[in-house]
Amino acid sequence: MVDSSAFEVGQPVGVAEARSAYGGSLPAENQIILVIGMLGPGKHVDSFLHMWNEAPIEGASLVFAGVAEPPTHEALRSAAETNVGIVYISGRLTDVVFDHLLESADVVAAVYRYSASSGVALRALALGTALVVGGSKVLTTQLRGTPGVVVAEDTSAAELSRAIRIALGTRVPPLQLDPNNSAVFPRPIVESILKAEST
Repeated sequence: MVDSSAFEVGQPVGVAEARSAYGGSLPAENQIILVIGMLGPGKHVDSFLHMWNEAPIEGASLVFAGVAEPPTHEALRSAAETNVGIVYISGRLTDVVFDHLLESADVVAAVYRYSASSGVALRALALGTALVVGGSKVLTTQLRGTPGVVVAEDTSAAELSRAIRIALGTRVPPLQLDPNNSAVFPRPIVESILKAEST
């Protein structure tokens, strides 16, 4: 387990330097699969842990980063202590750390039980990071067919592993998204982002 306070605060710095924030907690050559944000049942943390036990991906590290409720925190802490392929960065993440983690990842997994939008997904795509989506029918429908997005049709271990393996081989240019285009960013989302950034 890594404490999020160990990360240096600064601007996004590029993949190599962003990865150095992990120190020795994962092999430097490993590809990074990232699950980030509020960690819990809504983000299928249990499904990803089950997938890693059933079908671990050689040459990759499964990284969980963010705040977790006590049962999920304990499950992630235990998994990170017993499995060298799992890294758990616990604690609230600053925007800069959040972006460093997205920048260093090879794949970001945004698999939600219920979600109509995802700041994680949009920020990952804006950085040109491959994305796995699934679970939420609304979000999956919105992003299906987007370059760099791989859809997990269900949250079984085999399907998550399949989608992640495909995404690991996907390279995408950063999206040029227009925040004023309501087809891409529904107005309430834009307003809440602008409000958050102005405070």
